Amino acid sequence: MENISSFIPHAIVIAASVIGVLYLVASKRKAKTKSFEKDYSVFIVLGSIWLIAGLTSGNSGIWPLGLIFLLSGLAGMLIKKKK
Repeated sequence: MENISSFIPHAIVIAASVIGVLYLVASKRKAKTKSFEKDYSVFIVLGSIWLIAGLTSGNSGIWPLGLIFLLSGLAGMLIKKKK
């Protein structure tokens, strides 16, 4: 049993490293392609869903993230309208 518990942290580090490398490769490819305008409505919808789900379930880990997503989406929409 000790071998499994010592393997898990190493597996997490390896998985995080692989995901990081894939993210870097994807971001380099995306930088070469044509850029697009950001759509902040996704943040508003995601934030609303997480906020409601967190408040109704009593989960104190979800509703603050939902609030952050909702506020960032609203701020993005306001900034976009000013331009």
